[in-house]
Amino acid sequence: MEIQIYGYADIAGNVGEILTNDNINHETQNKVVIDRGNPNFDLSQIPSLFKVGYDKYVYPQPGVVTDEIDGNISFSQVHMQWYKKTDDGQKGEVTTCFGGDNWNTGLTNCELGTYIISYTVYDKAGNKAYTEQEITLVKDEPATITPDRADVTDFIQGEDIYAGETGVAYDDYDNIDFSDVNIDYYLQNGDSETAYEFQLNSTLSDLPAGIYHIRYWYTDSVGNNTTINKVFNLKNLQAIQAVSDLVDEAVRAMNNGNLSKAEQQHAIDYALQEANKLPDFGEKVTLLSKIDSLQATMNNNKKYDEITKYYETAKTSVGANDFETAQHNIDIVKQQLPNLTGYETEKANILDGVNKLQDAINNRKKYDSILGYYELAKTSVGANDFETAQHNIDIVKQQLPNLTGYETEKTNILDGVNKLQDAINNRKKYDSILGYYELAKTSVEAGDYETAQHNIDIVKQQLPNLTGYETEKANILKRVEALESQMK
Repeated sequence: MEIQIYGYADIAGNVGEILTNDNINHETQNKVVIDRGNPNFDLSQIPSLFKVGYDKYVYPQPGVVTDEIDGNISFSQVHMQWYKKTDDGQKGEVTTCFGGDNWNTGLTNCELGTYIISYTVYDKAGNKAYTEQEITLVKDEPATITPDRADVTDFIQGEDIYAGETGVAYDDYDNIDFSDVNIDYYLQNGDSETAYEFQLNSTLSDLPAGIYHIRYWYTDSVGNNTTINKVFNLKNLQAIQAVSDLVDEAVRAMNNGNLSKAEQQHAIDYALQEANKLPDFGEKVTLLSKIDSLQATMNNNKKYDEITKYYETAKTSVGANDFETAQHNIDIVKQQLPNLTGYETEKANILDGVNKLQDAINNRKKYDSILGYYELAKTSVGANDFETAQHNIDIVKQQLPNLTGYETEKTNILDGVNKLQDAINNRKKYDSILGYYELAKTSVEAGDYETAQHNIDIVKQQLPNLTGYETEKANILKRVEALESQMK
């Protein structure tokens, strides 16, 4: 059982003590209990840090007071006093910015810093409890700035009137309105900015056109910064129209067949140069897109001219039998032609032309190859290398029908190989006749007159068909007649 100690006095005024509730019930009859215990504070739920303008200083405070006899005492019975804490940690002057009309507020009337709060309470018997606790008032939240101006607004120089900036500004602690907001104007120059002043109630015609950043900023009483940026497009329509006219002029130049490519390119380059001077507005993007399209057309036209030049060079080279140069230019044409847009009729004509040039080159190579084999055949016949000669003659005869054009040359080569073939065949015939003569001679020497006569008959039969070899023919004829005399 919990032991509680209380003071008491009897009717005669004698003072004594009782130790337990049971003793009160059974041993203190005709005695009066005297409450001499002090109430107890529990301030653990009262925050020691308060965000001014953000938190609420509530009444009653969320503290707890308990008493052994009275039980819980409402915190509304607690008397509170607020003191500014001095630099040496003592209680300073009493302040009235807490309590009273300031209950359930954000304490925006209070100076920031640390305060000492004293708490005093009495129980029903008049026993007093007193304690102190510190509370620090801070300002964490920066001010809020809400300009009325929308982000990315357009202003036309010479037409629109700049009437200034309006909006709403609020701070939890500082008493401000939008007039307390600082406003700066910066012209964007690539990665840098240049500050300018905007003249109220003017058309801002004295300022350079461009993309401006309007910077709204405020620094509160404790140094918190708030900054809002808005984009403000200051446009000079005359400058934009001037560049648009240059783009139109470039279009007309591109469509003017009397102008050289250099003159057309100059028109495009000048339009691009002036367009790049414009601020990065949407109009600039549109104009640059048109210029890019013109440049793409110009590049394509230049590509066509270049391809045509390579084609003409290839034709000239074929005509001059400079097939190496011709092939080089044909290869360039074939490589670049697929990348050419438009010019479909011209592309088809050029492709047909280079194919014909390629056929001419291939045919000439074929002719040169056939001629080479023919010359080898002639050389081999002259050297009595009839096997090599026959091999080359066969190649010439095989390839000659595939040669187009060169009709006179083909006829001459064919006549030449036929003569070479006749020479080979005639030599083979001479060798064959000579072989039969040698067989006849050997047979006579062996007394085999029948075989000898047989070979002599073949010699006599074939000898009239042998062309050329007149001396050799006469000698062979004399020899076979001598052989016949020996057989008689």
